[in-house]
Amino acid sequence: MAKHTKRVAEAAKAYIQQLKSQFPDLEATPAANAFDGFDVWIRVELPPGLEDQFDEVIYATTELNFKFWDETGISVTATVEEREPVHG
Repeated sequence: MAKHTKRVAEAAKAYIQQLKSQFPDLEATPAANAFDGFDVWIRVELPPGLEDQFDEVIYATTELNFKFWDETGISVTATVEEREPVHG
């Protein structure tokens, strides 16, 4: 991570909190390593039942990516995927 590790970790935590305030049921975690020059990569999983909000979550992550860059200078990227239902 190019930026100070503590600042990046705090930004990742704030990013996840803001995303979860809009979509409380999703799961989001910072990945161990970022890629392509980003400071932090957030992995977002939509549990079964939220797949109809996929587009809204993508839009929200894009907005947050720009917001965090503008406000903190920390580059965040998020990937969003649907979590497969567990069949028992």
